[in-house]
Amino acid sequence: MSDPAISVLIYTARVDHPYPLRPDLHCFDPVTQTLAAQSFHDFELIVADALWEDRGDWFAVHPQPYPVKHVPSTPNYWHERGRPGVCAQINRGIAWADGALIWMGAENNLFPSHFLDLVWSLFGRGLIPVAWYGVCDKDTADAPEHESPRYQHPPLEFNLLDYTPDMIHNVDHRAQRFVDDRALVLSPCHHQNYFAYAALPTDLALALNGFDELFDGDLGLLDTDMGSRIDLAGASSALTMHRDLWLVEPWAPSGRWGGTIKRHLGLKCPYAVYLCNRATGRRVNTPLPHDFIEEVKRVACYRDCLVKDKCASGVAPEKIMYPFCEGDNGALAREAFAALRPHELLNDVQLRGRRRPPFDRAYVHGARR
Repeated sequence: MSDPAISVLIYTARVDHPYPLRPDLHCFDPVTQTLAAQSFHDFELIVADALWEDRGDWFAVHPQPYPVKHVPSTPNYWHERGRPGVCAQINRGIAWADGALIWMGAENNLFPSHFLDLVWSLFGRGLIPVAWYGVCDKDTADAPEHESPRYQHPPLEFNLLDYTPDMIHNVDHRAQRFVDDRALVLSPCHHQNYFAYAALPTDLALALNGFDELFDGDLGLLDTDMGSRIDLAGASSALTMHRDLWLVEPWAPSGRWGGTIKRHLGLKCPYAVYLCNRATGRRVNTPLPHDFIEEVKRVACYRDCLVKDKCASGVAPEKIMYPFCEGDNGALAREAFAALRPHELLNDVQLRGRRRPPFDRAYVHGARR
């Protein structure tokens, strides 16, 4: 089997049926069914699943018309402790990728049929495409309440698994640029706006050593940090948004994560990690300096942080984290830093090729191993 052009990387910790408006849909259905309708066929699907141990045979029972790698995210330090561990989960998926380009998303992404065609076309022009998105949560009882959409989206026509444009209520703010300027087709994407969902060239992902697992345990800024490191690597001019590169997702509240994984109060400040990474250019997922916490305080909390005064005074919710890794959860952060598993993604790729742990279990192209 030849290598695919695109590896569609989905990371998930959702329960099987998380969508309030569509209890009939399995959590994988939005991605799998809309991928099956793509006009572009040279891709593989990688699902890095926090619940793989409970549903590792799902794709055996539900075969797809494209190659699938359904892989466990275990072991995962933070999943074992009931918190999100998204960066380590994404990095596991990156190590399984064989495409020249990785498209990163979530299991509830609904892709229009032109989506991967456009992604590959933009990549062929030397660009790194980034999508804007809308959430189909209008009139959903447990969705956030809004009197009106804060942002607008360009005119859209679609029916994706019976989700339609009139159901979009929450819209990614980056879509507004295409509303304000009807002639705008391509738009640069600032590295601070490199959010999910986006492409990442596989060679660049490996060169940058993936996502920084220091962001795990909490949620927030992990993708913005990747955008920052893309910028520091000199590639941010390639980050591009396209009017027609969009996806929508059905509402699936975070409370419907599976297993023990829950949303917790922050135990460290992701913004401080982001600022430190940007100031120092440190290589992520490598051994931390012995004075790392003090270094973060020095280059972020006491210098470049834009909210340090509010944080210190208790006005901002970050008050439990000021200065970095202090407060009620400081000990948890220190324990996590001490347990950090330094690794190179290139080495992980070699382990995967040799089927060595943790790459010795998966459902790959029709066979469980």
